[in-house]
Amino acid sequence: MEQGDRMCRTSESIETEIICYVETTSYKTDLLATQMLWKTPRVFGTAGIFIFLSYLTVPDLTTISGGNDPMQRPTMRLGLDGVREERFLRRILGLDTDDEWHGGIRNPKVRSLAVALRNRHEDFVGMQYVFMEFIAGIVAISALRALIALNYEADTKTRTGYWRYLRYAVALLGVQLNSERDVVQNCEAFIDEHAGPSLQGQQMLASLISNHPEYIGRAMPALFPKSRAAVLDLLTTSGVRSLALEIGGSTPSAQ
Repeated sequence: MEQGDRMCRTSESIETEIICYVETTSYKTDLLATQMLWKTPRVFGTAGIFIFLSYLTVPDLTTISGGNDPMQRPTMRLGLDGVREERFLRRILGLDTDDEWHGGIRNPKVRSLAVALRNRHEDFVGMQYVFMEFIAGIVAISALRALIALNYEADTKTRTGYWRYLRYAVALLGVQLNSERDVVQNCEAFIDEHAGPSLQGQQMLASLISNHPEYIGRAMPALFPKSRAAVLDLLTTSGVRSLALEIGGSTPSAQ
């Protein structure tokens, strides 16, 4: 990532802010709110597919390569096909029950893991801050949109605590989130400008269909309209017309 695109807040300053936050009385309730949302039945899987589908329908993201290896793809498919990605998401959200990794971002090892991921992404060829901001935003809103798509509701207090926790967690990745409403609007604007079908997206979707076909239909209502249209296009192009017809009538209930 170009030097001028880096956030002015250093890893050290973010670490100081988070150390102060995790010692506040609100941290425990914020972490609990986060865990409650993501542990809601089918939310983790649906949110993960929402992230993946949003990612694979943006050609500017799927063509980014890692460092000197043009075949390496960014590890931005958090909570999806890869064990490493799912493990990272569970750790930063405080869902990992292992003694070594429990506690969410209060755990120094979890914070170090997030900072290491940030550093790797900043070194990817073609990476820009706006791309990292988009992915962080999509991850942050994924559980909330999955809840709505699955006909669940979260009260205001839970949403407020969750969003406060995510703002600090995502800061470790070098991204500063604004309000939930702003992030939703910014993500949709980014998708409207950048989303579309691509060969890389088609290949990723084929893998997803093989491994998680049941979650695609569940996640479709959570997608933004242009992402949903791109997925339907890719499904048809991939010869999975029956699945495209089956989920094509999904309504954008998470809008």
